[in-house]
Amino acid sequence: MRTVVTGAAGFIGSHLSEALLDRGHAVIGIDNLLTGDVANIAHLRDRNFEFIRHDVTRHIDIDGPVDFVLHWASPASPIDYLELPIQTLKVGSLGTHNALGLAMKKQARFVIASTSEVYGDPLEHPQKETYWGNVNPIGPRGVYDEAKRFAEAMTLAYHRYHGVDTKIVRIFNTYGPRMRLRDGRAYSFAGYIERVTLTNDDTVRVDNEGRIQDESSQTERTVASTGIGAAIGAVIGAVAGGGKGAAIGAAVGAGAGAGSVFIQGRNDLELMRGAEFQIRARTDQ
Repeated sequence: MRTVVTGAAGFIGSHLSEALLDRGHAVIGIDNLLTGDVANIAHLRDRNFEFIRHDVTRHIDIDGPVDFVLHWASPASPIDYLELPIQTLKVGSLGTHNALGLAMKKQARFVIASTSEVYGDPLEHPQKETYWGNVNPIGPRGVYDEAKRFAEAMTLAYHRYHGVDTKIVRIFNTYGPRMRLRDGRAYSFAGYIERVTLTNDDTVRVDNEGRIQDESSQTERTVASTGIGAAIGAVIGAVAGGGKGAAIGAAVGAGAGAGSVFIQGRNDLELMRGAEFQIRARTDQ
């Protein structure tokens, strides 16, 4: 199998590329490195992996056969898409159009990374896939919400009009290795740990409900994230799932997949539900 992954140098895209390689795929990773980092894919260079630095808002041309096109390119952190609103809208529209065009040309299955943000500020909890959402199109976060909603609409249009085999995976907050401390998506993990490690040398406990408790402040924050393994498992399921259609893949969200998470940074931290770990004050500030 030969698979194209856009956004391959990003947090989830790099894990997805690695998982596909482990399953015997040849992977062509595309990224313009706007928010991605080649360090995330450096360990893949000696495998059946080809990296192309390219902006997918421009035409995508790949030689040879392609079996799958996985469109993961987009700023996804609130910090990123608020700083890069035009680029976020362009990759959701032009980028999706070009990735779908590649899938149509190669007669490949197309899988797109969507998001829980398509529901906006939801009035339904938990959100079902039949829920249409509550989105402010002109609010600051609307650039990401509407980019992904448009991308889903474009995906279904290619399926209905051109017969492209499409899948949509709505991914909720996700954490794991290669996540930046400044990411902003998993506040209770990366952002919280960054702030705490500046001043504390305390024990932090994470209970089985995913609540973080800091002994020094007695504060509690709810973790609404899922491990990267569960997220990738859902994506691989969408890639391998039988039948040609436009079915939305199972959303990956809160509580789906407990386990360990390693937050990369200057502190070597292991975080898992039902466990406790030490946080150390930084000595390099």
